[in-house]
Amino acid sequence: MDNEGNVYFNGREIAVHEKLRIKDQSIPAGKNDEKTSMLPKTMFPGARKVKVYTTLWKYNPKTKSIAPTKTYFKSDGLRSSTHESRSGNIYGTTMAGELFSYSPAKDELKILGSNFLATGEYITVCDLSPDEKYLYYLPGAHGSAGFSGTPVIQYDIASGTQKALAFLSEPMSKAFQYAPGGTYGIKINKDGSRLYVGLNGSPPNELRPKGLGRGFGLTSFAVIYIPESER
Repeated sequence: MDNEGNVYFNGREIAVHEKLRIKDQSIPAGKNDEKTSMLPKTMFPGARKVKVYTTLWKYNPKTKSIAPTKTYFKSDGLRSSTHESRSGNIYGTTMAGELFSYSPAKDELKILGSNFLATGEYITVCDLSPDEKYLYYLPGAHGSAGFSGTPVIQYDIASGTQKALAFLSEPMSKAFQYAPGGTYGIKINKDGSRLYVGLNGSPPNELRPKGLGRGFGLTSFAVIYIPESER
């Protein structure tokens, strides 16, 4: 949602975006840097061969109308987003494992690169720090967070760099015999000192019944303290 109350969501590919996709796909790989955004090779097997672009649609509560924007994703679209910042940008993650920024006023999308490591991850929620310097998120929401140690990522918007502030898997496994599998809910507090996270998970490997893979079933709550030097 932007500051005017307009709501943006993934919608069907409109004709003008279909023409752009066909044009993009007719150019040989390596001949056009814009042919793909940052589509990962492993996280989403079908993402590299995009069947349709995802047009970003807009709901205007004043007119109660829905219409397509000029913006589109070269993937299945957005998966999580923040509120609109004071600088006029909405930040978020795509279904293809990317970070993005979107300007509602300009109707402009910018792909910022992979949201985690080289190939990107599945991220369902993110939040802006109160001073809007950082974007916070936990990669691997749907049970895969533990394979990378359940990292807590701080993305520096100005520099475009990512930092892992904590890895939750090992301490939670040792202290509570609990393997955090991922999150669908995080929130930073008003002074940016604490990140609240609701987690879903399972028993660790040594306690999990034979044949039962890593997954969900046990929920938990974590509060990550962010030192002043890291804010």
